[in-house]
Formats: sequence, C-alpha cells, structure tokens
Amino acid sequence: MSEGHRLESLRRLGLRSGAPEAGVDDLVDLLRLLAGADTAALTLVDAARAWPMASAGVLPAVALERSRSAADLVLPIPEGLLWVDDAASHARLGGHPWVRTEPGVVTLAAATVTAPDGQPIGALELGWCQRATRTGEGDATIRRAAAQVATRLELRAEAVEYRRFVELAPDAMAVLDLDGAIELGNTAFADLLGHASPEALRGRPFLDLVVPEHRDRGAADLARVLFARQRVSTIDLTLQRPDGARLQVAISAGHLRGPRRSLQLVVRDLSERVRAEAERAHLTEQLAEAHRFETVGQLAGGLAHDLNNLLAVLVSNLQLAEETLQDLREGGDLVTGFAAMADDLGHLRSASDRVDVLTRKLLQFASRADVHVGPIRLADVAGELHGLLDRTLGPAVTLDVVVDDDVPDVEVDPGELEQTITNLLLNGRDAMPGGGRLTLRIRGDQRPGREGGPSRRVAVIEVADEGTGMSEAVLARAFEPLFTTKSADKGTGLGLASVQAFIQRAGGTVHVDTAPDEGTRFTLVLPAAGTEPEVTRPAAEAAPLVLLVDPAERSRRIIAAMFEQAGYRVEEVADAATARARLSSEPPAVLACEIALPDATGPAVVVAARVERSDLAAVLLSSNPDVRDQIAGIPVLVKPFSSERLLETVAAARADVGAVDHG
Repeated sequence: MSEGHRLESLRRLGLRSGAPEAGVDDLVDLLRLLAGADTAALTLVDAARAWPMASAGVLPAVALERSRSAADLVLPIPEGLLWVDDAASHARLGGHPWVRTEPGVVTLAAATVTAPDGQPIGALELGWCQRATRTGEGDATIRRAAAQVATRLELRAEAVEYRRFVELAPDAMAVLDLDGAIELGNTAFADLLGHASPEALRGRPFLDLVVPEHRDRGAADLARVLFARQRVSTIDLTLQRPDGARLQVAISAGHLRGPRRSLQLVVRDLSERVRAEAERAHLTEQLAEAHRFETVGQLAGGLAHDLNNLLAVLVSNLQLAEETLQDLREGGDLVTGFAAMADDLGHLRSASDRVDVLTRKLLQFASRADVHVGPIRLADVAGELHGLLDRTLGPAVTLDVVVDDDVPDVEVDPGELEQTITNLLLNGRDAMPGGGRLTLRIRGDQRPGREGGPSRRVAVIEVADEGTGMSEAVLARAFEPLFTTKSADKGTGLGLASVQAFIQRAGGTVHVDTAPDEGTRFTLVLPAAGTEPEVTRPAAEAAPLVLLVDPAERSRRIIAAMFEQAGYRVEEVADAATARARLSSEPPAVLACEIALPDATGPAVVVAARVERSDLAAVLLSSNPDVRDQIAGIPVLVKPFSSERLLETVAAARADVGAVDHG
C-alpha cells in the first residue's frame, strides 16, 4: 500500500479539505439505520491524521491522530473488515473517542472505503453501545454499505469536476433540472443573456428566457431530449435579454448521465452566423448577376452592329419624312406626298419595334426581377435568339436553327431558358476558333414513363458544334462550378454549372456527347407543360454527387443549398452510421463531413471510406476556429464560409485525388 498513491486518490476525489457535506451525512445516517448501529462515521485518512467527512448517530465523530482511528487498523487487513468487541481489542484503538465515552461504544466495526483506482482512502465506521453479534450477513451488509459510500464519493467527484468544467468553459453552458429550471450556468451564459452573474439565473425556468412565440416549441424540443433520452439535439430559438433585445441562438441539448434526469445546454449566438448567411446569399446573387452581365457583354458586340443599322434606318427615314413634309409645304402633290410620308413612318415603326425587341432582350438577360413561369413556345424562343445572336457569333460561325412542328410548350423561366441556350451556343462558338457550323434543333419526343407507366411528352433541345470537343477528363468536370479550360479573361467556369442547375430546377435532364476533335452535342430534355417533372437525375458525369454529413440540420441545409445552387446533387445525412450505409450504395464524387459527429469523428469516416475508394474527394467541416487547415491530409473548412470558398476547396480536393479520371 503506497501512502503517496492514497494521497493522490484523495486529491483526485477532492477530499483533502476535510469539510463535512450534508449529502454524505444523509447517506451515512441511512447506512447506520440499515445496520442497526447507534452511531456511524465516514473517516478519511492521510499520512498523519484521520478526520470525519460525515457522521450520524448518538456520538459525534472528531478528527484525531491516524493511529487512534479504526480506519488505520482496517486499512492493512486484506479482507477490508474489522470488528472490535472486547477490552483487549479496544486497547488496540489507542483511545478511540467512541470507546472512551461513557456510555461508550461496546462493539465497533469498520469497513475499508476504496477510491475508483483501488486505493484505500478511509473507512466506514459503525458503533453499537451494546454488544452486537457478528454474523456473515452483517459482514456483507457493512461491506455493501462501504461500497455505496465509495460510489457516492465517486459521483461527488464527477459532479465537482463537471461543475468546474462548466464554470470555466468559454461557451455559454447551463444545466436544467427535471422541471426545466436552471441548476447551473457559467459566466459566459450569464454574459450572453445580459445578466450580472450566473447566480442571478439559478432556479429560474429556462423557458422564461425564450420569447413567447417560441416557448411551446422550445418546451416540446427540450422534453423530447429529456424524456426520450436522445443523445443530442440542436434547437434554434430566440431568447430575450432583460433590456428587451432579442438574440437568435442554436442550442445543443443533451441528456446528462446521473441518478436523476437533467439537461445540459450549450448555447451559441447565431447573430454573426445569420449575418454571414445573409452576406453569402448576397455574394451568391452577385456572382449570378456577374455571370448574366458576362453574357450580356458577349452579346453587346453583335448587338451594336444591329443597333447602328437600325439607327441609320431611323435617321434616314426621319430625313425623308422631313423632305416630304417640306415638299408639301412648297405645294407638292398631296397624294404622292402623303403616300411617301406613310411609307417613311412605316419604316420608322418597324425599326423602332426592332430596337424595342433588342433592348428588352438585353434587359431580360441582365434583370434580377423574378419572371413569371408559364407555358412557353420554344419556336418563339428560337426565333428571338436567332436574331439576337446572329451578329454576336461572328462572321465565321454559321448558326442553323431547326424547330420541328410537334414541339410541346414547356413551363420554365423564359429568361433562364434563353440564357441556358445562349451559354451553350457561345461555348460552341468558343470551341471553334477557326469558325464552323452551330446547330440549334428543337423537337418533341415521347419518353418511357416511370415504373412501366404511360409514356411522357417532352421537349428536346440540342446544341451541336463542330469544334475541338472534350476529353474524358474534361467531360468529367465540365459541369463542376468554377472549372474552365478557358483563360481567366474569357471564362468564369459558371456557364455549364448554371445550365445544369437550371435543368435540375426544371425537372429535366442533360446529356453530353463529345470526343476530341469531333465536336460536342448537348441534349436538354424538358417535361412538356402540364406533365409531371422528370425525376431521373442528370447523368453522373453531368451532376457530381456530394454526400454531406452534418448533425446540425440548419448548417446542413445551408451547405447543401450552396452545393445545389452550383449544380451539384446532394445527399444529406446526420451521422456516421447512415453515411457508411450510404457510401456503400451510390459512391459520391465528394464527401463533405463534419469533424464532430455523434457516433464517430469526421476524419475516421473519410479514412474508412477511402479504404474502399481511394479516389474519393473529401473535405472536413468544423465550427472550431482553432482547428488546423488539414487533418490527415484532408482539407478543413471552418464555419461559416462562403460558397466560393467551399467550391474552390472541393474543386482542389477533387483535383488532388485525380477526380478528373472518374468523375
């Protein structure tokens, strides 16, 4: 038995102070009653002294020299139990206060109390003022009582350590009792809610801090965690400070292990995150707007020629009308003059109508306003685009537009549809630097229904060029946001990503046929107006799949929206077990995984997934600002982050694992 080890055990349990505690007193008194003793004490020992942590009964326990205590005698005994019931044995106690008192203890029993690490730290002492008979059942009772005391001390130490952890934690933390009242809160919690100290909140119902309109939902969510014993749940609520200010928070609520039910809350201020989300949404919209203006810029060169021609028509016909009017003033023939003026005005009206069409198309491309989605005649769209793009494509490019007679109407945003077709035509032009033929064909078709159902009417839009085509490596990343084979001053890498995003929103599909030096054909399939949208996803190479693993639903939805807006398909899961099952079905192109999962760690999930698929691109997500930029070679993004940062990191991760070879 090592004195140093025993003293270390006392320190770990927080028992060196010797201060009595009411809770331990109650337990010792209960054990005294169960044993039928007149007095009882929990005596702890260090190198030189013995002192009571708790006592109950007719005789008080006091601190004394270690050699005079029953605990000192029982510690060396292997079986951990001592009985003293005769004068000779009493003498061994060196004058124990219970034995010397009149009337004193006639029979005294002591059982060793051990720490969780097995070190003996003291004894449970029981005394009878009349001779007690020792029995095997009595021995077992005393040993069990000592074990209960040891368990109570262990729980006490854990509670003290947990309280210290909460008080020192930088995050706002609180513990609620079964009634939802605040049992414990730290300084960060009080500061967040605008209170002077944690004591000002102790005993107050937590729901009193919640704005009235959120209380019913908050009570239901907290009760679900408390009584269903969910491991953890994230709850978004709005709290109210004493000054009336409202605070949006995310609460991680978990059930605490212990003899009674209680809830631990970790409260995080969402104000900065809400502002960051709004900023991300604004930046995303700005990016989309920039791409629209990029398209407008490419159209402007060709339109300038048309507008100059129309302006020449307007000016010349105005001059002719002025000359005719002057001739009439000088006595010219009225019939001939009015006929000439009517002809001049007709040319003016025609030219002005053409200017109106061109300017409206430019404004529609650049407009941020929502456009009503209704049935659209694709023949009209093709005709307008032909006139709009004829000059833009350049003299070396010939544009053929073929529209079949049986094309059904479609229900899409007309501006997005025209921009989609324009993007494909401009890409085709860029793929033919020496010129060539571009073909836009629109036709109707019948496609098989789902699960043997009736066939469905669709509209098919094909854009084909005679250009350089794409290799398998380039095709695998063609729809990836920010990926481009053009120079920095000629492309943003958003054109095909926006095409794919539009087709997905419209419920259609996109397919690409291409080969190096053999040109490229894009085939867009859109459901006819009035039919159910197609549920089949775009081809795998055209829509990279992301498996997003994040236990926080709000965070997961925001990140998923970033991916979807950029043209990715997203599968969302909340834990490692579901992620592993999902990985075994359709392998994703990208695994985006939160580091802190309820049943594993993000790096472990990625490493396990790469055992089966070494080419899996992965990125880790974390809310901890102190986390490293990489863990086990896997890039880490700290929340909140921008859409651009997310897409750039994912693109780099895919390139690093050779994603261009397998999409």
